This record gives sequence, structure tokens and C-alpha cells, in this order.
Amino acid sequence: MTLASCLCRLVWSEWTNEDTESAAARKAEQGFMRELEVTEGFKLVPPKPAEPGEAEEARGPEWAVFSHEEQALVFEASQQSRSKASVMLGKLCAMFEKAGDEVNLL
Repeated sequence: MTLASCLCRLVWSEWTNEDTESAAARKAEQGFMRELEVTEGFKLVPPKPAEPGEAEEARGPEWAVFSHEEQALVFEASQQSRSKASVMLGKLCAMFEKAGDEVNLL
């Protein structure tokens, strides 16, 4: 086997493995982005298509985080639900006290 054919084989092998690894990395990244969206509320804005001559690595993902107004609305809604829950819990405790249920008051 000549040196030229060995080098061609090496380059082809490296290129193929890199392509496979980047596909696996993209799949893992997409799973991570879905997890962030569910747990943290982040939204991933799909990146724009690459311009001719632009390196793909230079672009990367573009993040979009909830605006301050949206965050305030979410906080306000959570506070309202907490206050409703505490009122309902107080009513439930009062019902247990009235019934003389010592077990559920612990």
C-alpha cells in the first residue's frame, strides 16, 4: 500500500468519524435543549441558515429567554397559586380540628 493511498484512507476515515461524532453530538444537544426548555423555561430559537462563506461553528445556537414581563407574570401566577393552596390547607386543617382528627393534624 503506497503512502498516498494510506494518507487518503486516513483522511477519509477521520472525516467519516468526525461526521458521525458531530451527528451524535447534535442529537445529544437537541435532547439537552428539550430538557432545558421543559425544566428551565428556555426556548431555543432555530439558528438561521448559514450564509455563503460563513463558518457553521461561528454561528452556534441562539438563545431566547423569557422577557422580564413574562417572568413577572409567571412569578405572579405562582404566588397566586401558593396563596390559594395555603388558604385551602388552612380550611382542611380547620375541618380536621373540628372532626377531632389528631392523626391528620400531625
